[in-house]
Amino acid sequence: MEKELFKEFNERYDKLNNDLSKLDTVENLSQLKEIKSSDINKTLYDVLMDYFNLCSEQYYWYKRKRISHEIWDSWYSGMMFYYNSFPIVKEVWLNEIIDGGYKSYYLKGKDELFK
Repeated sequence: MEKELFKEFNERYDKLNNDLSKLDTVENLSQLKEIKSSDINKTLYDVLMDYFNLCSEQYYWYKRKRISHEIWDSWYSGMMFYYNSFPIVKEVWLNEIIDGGYKSYYLKGKDELFK
């Protein structure tokens, strides 16, 4: 199961990677919602939502011991890179988790994923 999850999650991340690298050009939420991604039907905001979902699913399976600590550490390091490097990521995430929004990401607490 770990191999299947590893492959699936990395493939999903690969599809987001080019657009995630564009986050350094985003200064505010309205701009994030306007910039189109390489996928014609998405904006960078949509890409970021997909990324948050991917991160939360990775964490979900890590907590259930389907992903090794070594793999999780690598993924988590990448997550924190985006979170700490691009202020818009932190801003959108903090907005997502208010008023119990963190529960839609399979989390028990609002500070559980990006800490």
